[in-house]
Amino acid sequence: MFLKEIITIEDYFLNLSEIQFEKLDILRKAILSASDNISEKIAWGVPTFYYKSKYLAQIETVKGGIAFYTSPMTKNTFKDQLNAYKKTSKNSVHFSIDENIPADLIRKMINERILEVK
Repeated sequence: MFLKEIITIEDYFLNLSEIQFEKLDILRKAILSASDNISEKIAWGVPTFYYKSKYLAQIETVKGGIAFYTSPMTKNTFKDQLNAYKKTSKNSVHFSIDENIPADLIRKMINERILEVK
């Protein structure tokens, strides 16, 4: 539970445990590294990423892990590579706090999502 209102990405990260910070930071860096035209802000209470103002993805901490949200189309494109991870809805993938975050896969997914929104 957050102790103060989340206004910036930095506010969100300040409220995380060390391991949550580490895992979410890997996701954040993978997303941002996909393009120089990606921006980030808090939307719907969580870090949200945009390409030229078009929605790409969101990340957040969830019970026992980290969640990554993108479009169902992007997720479906990578369904075989995502088999090892928990999928809880048509657009989300959850990573256990004990799992390694697949940064290269996330970057590929973001690149695919950019193609969708262009």
